[in-house]
Amino acid sequence: MTYRKSETVRIPPGAWDGQRLVVEGAGHPGLNGGPSGDAIFSVVIACGSAFRRNGLNLACEVQVDFVTATLGGNFEAQILGRVLQITIPPNARAGSTIRLLRHGLTDRNGSRGDLTLQLVLAMPAAVSHLSDHERQMLREMFADAEHRATQAIPPRS
Repeated sequence: MTYRKSETVRIPPGAWDGQRLVVEGAGHPGLNGGPSGDAIFSVVIACGSAFRRNGLNLACEVQVDFVTATLGGNFEAQILGRVLQITIPPNARAGSTIRLLRHGLTDRNGSRGDLTLQLVLAMPAAVSHLSDHERQMLREMFADAEHRATQAIPPRS
């Protein structure tokens, strides 16, 4: 005899991979009209394709606008259903990583992994509103900086 039942099971915060959850009375009906047994589930944590997992540690990419990556500053990112305030160091390059200690997965003992963010540079939305003059100023600033870099001249203050 096939028995099917649908029930929503609440997964407690901090559940770990392999944890057993028991839902009392949610199993098969008892013999001769007796009470239903318990249903036992095993938790399997599957990360979305945006995340890479190594034990309790997680890694993902986060898009940061070019201006914030160049100048440094605070950045707000929505990751794992929560808003994280991240400080981007000046001169951050594409592929740079920021490690957030204890922001990964949690195991049964309360140990928590880290979350590593890999920076992907994006253009700020305002770039489409730059005037020709502002674009020319940017070209000149970068050309000047490139010239100083090749001449080993210290940057202007």
